[in-house]
Amino acid sequence: TARSSLGARALPLALLAAPLVAQEPVLSEFQAANAGTLLDEDGDSSDWIELNNPAAAPVDLGGWFLTDDAGDLTRWTIPTPTVIPAGSFLVVFASGKDRTTIPLHTDFKLKAAGEYLALVRPDGTVATEYAPEYPPQVSDTSFGIPEPPGPPSYFVVPTPRAPNGPGGPLLLGVEHAPDSPLPGEDVVVRAEVPHLDPAGTVTLTWRLDFRPEQRLAMTDDGAGADQIAGDDVYSGLLPGTTFSPGDTLTADVDPFSHPFFGDEAHPKGNGKWNRLIDDLYTVPRIREMYLRRLRSLIDRLLQPPGTPEQERFLEGRLEQEYVRLLPDVELDRMQWGLPAWGRPHGMRLAVERIRDEYLLARREHLYGTHGPPAGSIPPPNPHPAIVIDWIEGDPASGDPAHEYVRLRNPGSLAGDLSGWRLGGAVAFTLEPGSVLEAGGVLYSSPDPSAFRSRPTPPGGGQGLLVIGPHVGSIEPGEWVRLYDQGGQLVDEVQY
Repeated sequence: TARSSLGARALPLALLAAPLVAQEPVLSEFQAANAGTLLDEDGDSSDWIELNNPAAAPVDLGGWFLTDDAGDLTRWTIPTPTVIPAGSFLVVFASGKDRTTIPLHTDFKLKAAGEYLALVRPDGTVATEYAPEYPPQVSDTSFGIPEPPGPPSYFVVPTPRAPNGPGGPLLLGVEHAPDSPLPGEDVVVRAEVPHLDPAGTVTLTWRLDFRPEQRLAMTDDGAGADQIAGDDVYSGLLPGTTFSPGDTLTADVDPFSHPFFGDEAHPKGNGKWNRLIDDLYTVPRIREMYLRRLRSLIDRLLQPPGTPEQERFLEGRLEQEYVRLLPDVELDRMQWGLPAWGRPHGMRLAVERIRDEYLLARREHLYGTHGPPAGSIPPPNPHPAIVIDWIEGDPASGDPAHEYVRLRNPGSLAGDLSGWRLGGAVAFTLEPGSVLEAGGVLYSSPDPSAFRSRPTPPGGGQGLLVIGPHVGSIEPGEWVRLYDQGGQLVDEVQY
């Protein structure tokens, strides 16, 4: 198999020609080739522009302007009032439909080939601009200001109405030849990386089986394995003398262990990917909850680099299984012998390879390459400060099935509530994988189906997270308590 992961510098900051005033609204992300990332209220995949209010107070963008014409900075006026809460985002569809009620639509569309784009203050001065024009865009990839802030970048996973990721250069295609190299035959890997910063580099990271990774600088100079200089196709040659028959050559920074493995941008070695996984990862709240659960599991099972070997869960489990299975393995070997294919080796060596090569590489990938601050996996959050912020024990309908308890996560990080439980007047244990996004709310109901049919909000059709059924009914004077997975009291409220 051959895939590639490329490290490179993004586009120069000159694309943001206007200086950014601290804490003022920013045109933080846009998508000029939306094929299905985000649909508008008509079901159309209109292009969109994301505005971010990074300030600690709400801001009214009424009277500001959006434009795709450097000669007409006041082309489309944002209606009054258009308030963006503190630290929040607003999506404006660039559809040409010219609508001034939420959701907003500009009277212009965005050009995938590239054009000028700006957010302009009421006094006609530019707040954010992509000038003289943003670079060409591709389907379902967005462009904007990365987090942490840096030069404008492409985002393979767009995040409308949510913080941007670190971003990076655009990778249009990776191929290798030959598909099945013969013994001693060189392998050439080529990747198209357009619009790369002139000072940027492209690096191919590859490995044989689970052996240590190696890195190779890829070039676009027309020499060696590269065919044409300056065509944005970078090439690297892996000498056939470096591998033997039966080896698996993988050109990827983390084969089959990328956090988003399975989506279109991170397919299997044969290029296949899962449309459901791809769609789920593009929904910001699902992506946030998934990454939090992933972080919880790797902390519990894989454990961070530096964990003493005697405390490592998976290494300990490997040794337990080795002892348990060894007698059967020996019986099989005596009965059937060793296979003629592959590279025969004993079970002890197999265990050591998993321990010393596979698990060590996964720790490097998930904690180093993909962990904070630059990666997509969030920092640990073992004790999220979840609160019980509302109890409905006397619904207006008079139906006890319409009661609920609302949990809120006021923190800036999603919280994994797997194994947490409600106690007191109601009883319920949250299933493994229960995650509450940052700033989100979760409703516990005695009857989730009845919750959806509540005659007054909250209820069905609102995109709410609902768990249940919990046991018990809430009476005046009773307490509702929330416990974490270790049984520690997190919050309690008397109704």
